[in-house]
Amino acid sequence: MRIAIAGGGFGGLTLARIPHRHGIGAVVYEREASRSARSQGGSLDLHPESGQRALADAGLASRFRSEARPEGEEHRILAPAGRTLVHHKPQPGSFSGRPEIDRGALRDLLLDSLPADTVLWQHRLVAATPRPDGGFRLTFAGGHSADCEVLIGADGARSVV
Repeated sequence: MRIAIAGGGFGGLTLARIPHRHGIGAVVYEREASRSARSQGGSLDLHPESGQRALADAGLASRFRSEARPEGEEHRILAPAGRTLVHHKPQPGSFSGRPEIDRGALRDLLLDSLPADTVLWQHRLVAATPRPDGGFRLTFAGGHSADCEVLIGADGARSVV
């Protein structure tokens, strides 16, 4: 069975990793030219019930913990005059909250966990057409195409999928 995932962001890469752990391959089609084509931006926090759970299901919890920064959760709420009203400082090494991780480090973590040929760069999906016998014909910018039995859109709100 050929599984295609449109979009090589965090969701698409995590989604490719989970079946890979069970011997089920998927191809990720990503419009960017390469893994280093652009900066991935700042850090983000991953909640235990969503992002951290997905990484655990992907078998990447320990690698996430080695890259994440629980201290990124520290925050203060100040009164208008500057007096501290609340100061939350997590315990060192605590991952019970929402530790931060740099977006580039998270993307590298996910990409490095997949076989090198999983992500096909420079593949911007422009059309997904149902085939009469099931599955989809995928058409990419530049005119090349591919077929798949299962198609998953992980490429944002304006997805062709």
